[in-house]
Amino acid sequence: MLNVVVMGNGWAAEMHIRAFQKLADVNVVAVCGHNYENAARVASKYTVPNIYTDHNQMLREQKADIAVVCTPNYLHCAMSIDAMRAGADVLCEKPAAINSDEIDSMINIQQSTGKKLVIAHQKRFTTEAKYLKTIISKGVLGEVYNVHSQWVRCQGIPGIGGWFTDKSRSGGGALIDIGVHILDLSMWFLDFPETKTICGICGSRFGHNGLGAGNFGRRVSGESFVYDVDDHASAQIITTNGISIQLQCAWAAHVKEERFNVELWGDKCGASLCPPEIYSSSKSYCAADIPSISLVNEYDLQAADFVNYCVSGDPKYLCTAEQALKVMKIIETIYGR
Repeated sequence: MLNVVVMGNGWAAEMHIRAFQKLADVNVVAVCGHNYENAARVASKYTVPNIYTDHNQMLREQKADIAVVCTPNYLHCAMSIDAMRAGADVLCEKPAAINSDEIDSMINIQQSTGKKLVIAHQKRFTTEAKYLKTIISKGVLGEVYNVHSQWVRCQGIPGIGGWFTDKSRSGGGALIDIGVHILDLSMWFLDFPETKTICGICGSRFGHNGLGAGNFGRRVSGESFVYDVDDHASAQIITTNGISIQLQCAWAAHVKEERFNVELWGDKCGASLCPPEIYSSSKSYCAADIPSISLVNEYDLQAADFVNYCVSGDPKYLCTAEQALKVMKIIETIYGR
């Protein structure tokens, strides 16, 4: 039986708890949160027996096999390191940390302790993403030379005035929050090539005025609040093997509807992630082998793969800390750091 502890008590924590509780021979034994009442609410909802406000005390007393870190970004590094030093394998929410130096520190501890360290990029576990990864690996698209990735929300700034919009605690805004997903997918599809040139721009058009939250968080109006992050970003990345990656992300924008997609051009075929489609010049649409969309939650699939990784050592679709470091260095370049 593998014992799992969860650090954090927000929406992501609940998704991870549900996922691990569905697995055989896995027991979620404790949840930890800065606010005891919030942690107790989550523990009660999912029948988790132990509640903590001190993650180190939890690690000492529970002797966990697996620690899931889903706290605000600025806590990821320290909590992941504490967990690995306490003997736990770690699944840490994205982004891995607020900068590449912190991820370097996490990797150093991973190597010295021999523990597993994985970054939660559940978008890799959708039916569409796994299908696209498979056909790219099989050479169906031929040589991929262009990638266009996009995640643009109409209104979706999370928690204006909270830690998401405070750079000292989040590390950044839309780019590090949702842009990191499509950047990870783009690089993963291409097997993480080295980058040659990175050019990008970020800015804020909505959040600093208390606009653009929609249903993602409270709208602040007529009061003082911290908002020193980007709510949109665009970039072009050129790899050393000549692939062009265009990235667009926004928490809020004047668009008709939310857009989420990664499109790839190859010299044999082109492909789209959402919806999963293949195109060629000889046929406007190639439907062969395109899967029906699975209703299995990607958090469930990620948890299952992580447990298998802890037992067998095969990361499969999981995001390694080294891959997360490459993505963070691109993000830092776009931010001009």
